[in-house]
Amino acid sequence: IGLAVGCASIESNAYKTFGTISVAVDTAMLSWGEWVRTNEAAGTPVSVEAEAQVRKVYHEYQMKMFTAELVVDTYVKLKGAGGGEPGQITDAVEAARVASIEIVKLICKLRGGCN
Repeated sequence: IGLAVGCASIESNAYKTFGTISVAVDTAMLSWGEWVRTNEAAGTPVSVEAEAQVRKVYHEYQMKMFTAELVVDTYVKLKGAGGGEPGQITDAVEAARVASIEIVKLICKLRGGCN
């Protein structure tokens, strides 16, 4: 997952990247929820610590994603007035991308690995 390059504007590429990141994290979280429910039904509930870890890392992802979206929205507004720094978009999107990878990796680890 990365910021696409090409003819499209940096903000357009950022929004597309946000969509990709969101799908990956949403899929991981749905998988986590299903795994938790399956384990509870089998009488082997997931530990409170594991649930707390996922919640913490997911919250960190949400904050990075919110910040990245805010940076892009601000860039778009400032761009019209002759301002805005494209490098800030790249940095913010990268932070959201890294946070999304962290939540996916954590869920894979807690579930015993991913194929």
